[in-house]
Amino acid sequence: METLLFIIAGLVLLGVFMTLARLFVPGGAETVERTARVFILVWFVLAIGYVGISLLGDRLTWHQSMPVLMMVWGIPAFVAANLRKIYERFWPGR
Repeated sequence: METLLFIIAGLVLLGVFMTLARLFVPGGAETVERTARVFILVWFVLAIGYVGISLLGDRLTWHQSMPVLMMVWGIPAFVAANLRKIYERFWPGR
């Protein structure tokens, strides 16, 4: 359950990143792409922290936590990586 909540928190954080970028940075699809790249790096650090806390608290091995890291980091990062395509499809010419 914690993992699912952390993935949802990542998607919400992605929305916050994109909203702030659209409000304060001029540009179209390039802004979306730059913001997605920054988000992916920030989210990777947060996901490593989440797995690190899981390793210490639950006494799991690194090998047991690796699939959790791939899900926690991978799902929001995949969405972020494809945002430019989504943006260009629904808002062409912006």
